[in-house]
Amino acid sequence: MSTGNTTARSHLTPTPASTSLDLSSALNRLSASLSSILFLLEVQSDHSEEIHGTHCLLVMVKSQLDQLSAEVCLVD
Repeated sequence: MSTGNTTARSHLTPTPASTSLDLSSALNRLSASLSSILFLLEVQSDHSEEIHGTHCLLVMVKSQLDQLSAEVCLVD
């Protein structure tokens, strides 16, 4: 008994060439979003130790994301 999800998934299955481009694009969008969040947190970090801690944590996450993005771009 099929629910139709298999058909939808197979239709959306990317080709290998488009996968790396899509991944690179998605990583770049995510990095840009994190940059915006980091800016807002930096502005507020003087007001709260928790916000400062969150900012520091996300800086490390963004750094790792940017490294991964660079590696993905090198593979292409």
